[in-house]
Amino acid sequence: MVSILNTLDSGHAEDIQDVQVDYYGLMMATCSTDRLIKIFNLKTLELITDLNGHFGPVSQLSWAHPKFGCILASCSFDKRVIIWKEERGWLKMNEFILSSAGTCIEFAPYHCGLLLACGSTDGKINILSFENGVWDVKKFQGHLLGCNSLSWDPTSNGTRFLATGGCDSCIKVWKENSSGWEEIAKLDVHQDWVVGVAWSPSTTVNMIASCSNDKTVIISTSTDKKNWTSKLLHTFPDAVCQVTWDQNILAVTTANKKVYLWKENPSGQWVCMSELDTNSSETNLH
Repeated sequence: MVSILNTLDSGHAEDIQDVQVDYYGLMMATCSTDRLIKIFNLKTLELITDLNGHFGPVSQLSWAHPKFGCILASCSFDKRVIIWKEERGWLKMNEFILSSAGTCIEFAPYHCGLLLACGSTDGKINILSFENGVWDVKKFQGHLLGCNSLSWDPTSNGTRFLATGGCDSCIKVWKENSSGWEEIAKLDVHQDWVVGVAWSPSTTVNMIASCSNDKTVIISTSTDKKNWTSKLLHTFPDAVCQVTWDQNILAVTTANKKVYLWKENPSGQWVCMSELDTNSSETNLH
């Protein structure tokens, strides 16, 4: 059963754009169009600190694996990516200026090293890596229009793979090689902007969930990461804002603030397990 256990007043003056919980589930970071990032203690629900370094709406956040320390990354419409680190207080570890507004950001799995991908409104994808005490930045053109979402392959060892979704209604799969990043697959499965992609942690098959302003969620699977088979999960009453994996359960968030939990049954059919209306805290079980 899914239900709301608790609520807190974030203290943000404007709309919240993203919420991310750290690896151990002890801290929660929020960001808003009010330009602020707030970090909360999840046990006490108390505000730990405000991070004030952006000059525009903050789009998205990502926690690094604790192997690298207590590190949080943020991107904003002010074209900045800021790396924050907690060392007797929260400080800026580094700051980067993008070619256009930052829309999405995500740290790679820990076995890839301290590696961060960030997409922007001009369709470029920036890869930030930290080695031997120095940050390096590489970029490539990911989409003709804006890049709205990205997701690392969480299962690959050695070669790195990245999925991205853009305003060109496409999903692209990228592979890192000696000369940079190569597009190895392009999925034209949506009719409108792709606003969310999420690579499943499943180790049995490569699986990417995607969502779009066309109100659909698509599940795409592959054995070699080059050839993909896509099928419609569901068409929702409203535009879909986000897809997120928790092991083999897919959470789908729609524009009307409903969250749906889906799971694949043994026969390969996807079933909606529950529907949560965050406006009324009402849960429907299926």
